[in-house]
Amino acid sequence: MADRKVLVKYYPPDFDFDKLQAKKKALRIHQQQLKRRRGDVFDPPQKKHRNKIMNVRMMYPFTLKCGTCSEFVYVGTKFNSRVEKVEGEDYLGIVKWRFYGRCPHCRGEICFKTDPQNCDYVLEWGGTRMCDPLRDQALAEERMQKEEEEKLATDRVSQVEASRAKHQGR
Repeated sequence: MADRKVLVKYYPPDFDFDKLQAKKKALRIHQQQLKRRRGDVFDPPQKKHRNKIMNVRMMYPFTLKCGTCSEFVYVGTKFNSRVEKVEGEDYLGIVKWRFYGRCPHCRGEICFKTDPQNCDYVLEWGGTRMCDPLRDQALAEERMQKEEEEKLATDRVSQVEASRAKHQGR
């Protein structure tokens, strides 16, 4: 058990760190030469062109139902996520971020991104959101519009008022 948590490592007095670094460099060069001889293309990692993905431990910002196993994942459930910038999308110069997480029950992938315009998150795939404020707002507006149309259709006085308002607006 003591080997797992080594706090002090012993280095003998004749140990030379420079020789170790030189051997590591020689080994790396030798491996590159072997790859070239075999015909393998040696490509050093391209950090500039690769989309930077960060690993972050965070909590789900909303309650959702997993699309794979139909289990609920509640708000505040901690998970390890991969985070990346959404290319080509921003709102007034504010960067949008995309988060990839997994369902704790079936390990199905869930993806959502930030929505700075509405100060919220948008679930992209992997599940359905239980309380979606944008959807609720659209349904409420639609319901109010239907009520107004029904009121106009049933009430003759309001029909006359609406037609007068249209004619006066011209």
